[in-house]
Amino acid sequence: MTDSPFLRDVPAARAIDAWRAAREAGGCPARLPAYLVPLAEATGRVTAEPVWASRSSPPFDAAGMDGIAVRAADTLGASETTPVFLEPGAYDVVDTGDPMPDGRDAVVMREHVHYAGGTAELRAAVPPYQHVRSIGEDVSTAELLLPEGHRLRAVDVAAAAAAGATELLVRRHHRPATRCGRSARGPDPARSSTPTR
Repeated sequence: MTDSPFLRDVPAARAIDAWRAAREAGGCPARLPAYLVPLAEATGRVTAEPVWASRSSPPFDAAGMDGIAVRAADTLGASETTPVFLEPGAYDVVDTGDPMPDGRDAVVMREHVHYAGGTAELRAAVPPYQHVRSIGEDVSTAELLLPEGHRLRAVDVAAAAAAGATELLVRRHHRPATRCGRSARGPDPARSSTPTR
């Protein structure tokens, strides 16, 4: 077994103690310092504390489709043979993502609305909250977004922004190639006089 890459098994507690002793002897800090950075600079860093949502996303009931916002009750009985006609004022034109107007609880897709002047003709009834994104559908206030020690990706930063963050408490991610200023992989090949393969 002399050619084995493993010299001997070491219990985990003893291995951790040895690692801590070597870290202290080398002058390496136990943890990298934490600091606040704006979201634009957070990608690639590591969270120093859990990230919680400070607001819901979406922060209001929002239209999930382009079309008209209506009261679902006003569409009862609509069909191909008995369409329902809504006069202006009984509906509001909305685009995807728009806040739902007061008194409206459903959206009829633009493709399913037929107009005669300003009157909207509907040929199918819609249930309440059809094509409506409810408040907090993506993220709710006080929901955990990211745990401590998480390497931030662009999608994580976008989620934090949507949930109200403007800056994050982070640590610089460690660089495995260096340990306290020394190379962990041996001499620098560029400075070595021995040719590398």
